[in-house]
Amino acid sequence: MISRICILGLRFHARHGCLPEEREKGQEFVLDAEIYYDAREAALGDDLGRAVDYHPLVNSLYRVATTERFDLLEALAFRLMGEIFSRPPVQRARIRLHKPHAPLDHKPEDLFFELEMTREEMEGFVQGGRPVGPEIRWHRVFLGLGSNLGDRLSHLREALSHLEERGILVEKASSVYRTAPWGLEEQPDFLNMVVMAATSLSPRELLEACQEVEREMGRERRQRWGPRNIDVDILLYDDIVVDEEDLVIPHPRMVERDFVIVPLLEIWPGAVDPRTGWRFRPPGTGRVYLECRWEGGSDG
Repeated sequence: MISRICILGLRFHARHGCLPEEREKGQEFVLDAEIYYDAREAALGDDLGRAVDYHPLVNSLYRVATTERFDLLEALAFRLMGEIFSRPPVQRARIRLHKPHAPLDHKPEDLFFELEMTREEMEGFVQGGRPVGPEIRWHRVFLGLGSNLGDRLSHLREALSHLEERGILVEKASSVYRTAPWGLEEQPDFLNMVVMAATSLSPRELLEACQEVEREMGRERRQRWGPRNIDVDILLYDDIVVDEEDLVIPHPRMVERDFVIVPLLEIWPGAVDPRTGWRFRPPGTGRVYLECRWEGGSDG
């Protein structure tokens, strides 16, 4: 069974083109995309992690189209196709790039470049010096997210969107849990969750991406275990162990924290500690309460 998601009429202003005026002033472009994948597992399980999540995908397409620059529509189209195929479920895609205000002496009703590719055809393709097809080596990672300032659910949603934009593709998200503060108790309760994601980033690159998301959202590290609008921690990366001064995987304190282990076991009941080979078990502090099933949104 092949299903289709259509993204039609995504307008953006950018400086793509060969002419000086196109590079200086820019112009309007319009993107149409048709994305094909087998939606049976997502439909039967009602599981967003097995679907093509169009919210972060649209954000990523818009970011690439407006922040990177290409002379040719063909080059931009291939770059956008790479973003689409970085989503593991995608099997085939077609995109149209419209250039409605192209600087021509005689104006056609429309001008567009169309590209259609299968996942197999994407193999081996390299754009900008990096692979964008399925030859990328994907790693399974688990991240812990938390917030106890402001609109906590919105902060969690925003952080996931920023992670997706950096090539950290969320496949499954736990419920959201309300947690009493840990380490420093005189502060508001946290909302915590764990996500399973796929990424081609190395452990070091993943750490930098998580810290970049925290900085972009205004996180300030003034007090250890103090209040924060967002916290993004690497819990697990495949089954490897990393011991560096500023990067330790698995997370060194995760086994002590119900607010990490409980949501982790929700999305991966058989989770194993790479250090010991033993299955994770909640420490049983009794300080974690189910807040809501994850649907994004706001608690404001």
